[in-house]
Amino acid sequence: MPNLSIIDPKTFTLIVYSLGTLAQLIASGMALYQIKKFTVYRSGWILLALGLTLMLSRRLTPTYELLQSGRYSLADALFTLLISLLLMFGVIKIRKLFDYMQQQEQKLEQLAKYDFLTDALSRYAVIDQGLLEVERSLRLKRPISILIIDIDEFKHVNDSYGHAAGDEVLVKLVQICKNSLRRIDLFGRFGGDEFIAILPESGVEAATQVATRLQTDITASAFKFLAEELKITVSIGISCCDTTIYTENTSLTAKEILDELIRKADLKMYQSKRYEPAVKVSGRVKLSASWLRGRRITCNK
Repeated sequence: MPNLSIIDPKTFTLIVYSLGTLAQLIASGMALYQIKKFTVYRSGWILLALGLTLMLSRRLTPTYELLQSGRYSLADALFTLLISLLLMFGVIKIRKLFDYMQQQEQKLEQLAKYDFLTDALSRYAVIDQGLLEVERSLRLKRPISILIIDIDEFKHVNDSYGHAAGDEVLVKLVQICKNSLRRIDLFGRFGGDEFIAILPESGVEAATQVATRLQTDITASAFKFLAEELKITVSIGISCCDTTIYTENTSLTAKEILDELIRKADLKMYQSKRYEPAVKVSGRVKLSASWLRGRRITCNK
């Protein structure tokens, strides 16, 4: 501590009050900055910044009295400085904690959105985004199609070459599919060795072309693992929703439509797998008046 016999006590008290005010300003400024940075916790930061800003009057009033009347209390100045420093360092620690929480939330969002192994969309994410696409298709009366893709004899790959080989197959298959699909298409891992592609603005003919291209690209690709070269085929089921006759007075939800599209495509995929690896089409899912009443989906044969 400075020698009070050299520095005038009044001047020293003024310096201490000024340091306390500066620390209070820093704490208030950091809290105000966090309002722009955070959205979820914004209301909390607003209240904290408001409280810290109002407390500045507690720091400025003693300084004003000292300058006007000459009255001062060194003990009060030191206590004020201590409180201001504690508030400043407290805000710094809270900010670091919130930064860490935000980073962890971003990691969790990434894990929830993307499959950890293949980097395809997770089941949750592809369904969530798929619902938005179905809603858009209904609103604009545009077709939308679903592909369910399943690797043939994938269990044999795992049993014969190990799960590491199976993982390599899954990763490469996702890369092939992503390269074959459009930017507006959604592609995700539906579970195990089963994948789903949601094709906006695509009728059954366009979806069949996409599925055939996927099969060709996958079959023509060499899946290499160590010294082994694996040949992979897939079975694909297709369902298509024809929204051109959609009526606005129905209570039908996008989730009901998407669930039925997935069920139909999954059924056709298993039919394909049962007989031969090929593309099986469920036909157009029509939003006909009878279906809207009875909640039944009819398919063109």
